[in-house]
Amino acid sequence: NPTLTCYIGSNYDFIANSLSAEPIAIRQSLSDTSTPVAGTYNNFQYAGLTSGTIMFTPVSSNPSTLYYQSVNTPSISGEIIIKNY
Repeated sequence: NPTLTCYIGSNYDFIANSLSAEPIAIRQSLSDTSTPVAGTYNNFQYAGLTSGTIMFTPVSSNPSTLYYQSVNTPSISGEIIIKNY
């Protein structure tokens, strides 16, 4: 589960293609399934996304660390470090 580094103002696409086995979501913390993550589109924190794309443009109000996580298997997760250029 690699740590990802994303930069404020840059656009990122997280492509989901799990055939419903491992829906993925970007979260504020590994246990937070309801707080919206600023700068995301198609990010379903509770149910996750099984196909399609989570679009993400980090903003300055994001915490310095976010997380990507599988909804069905929480141990499939990793950090997203947010940095300025």
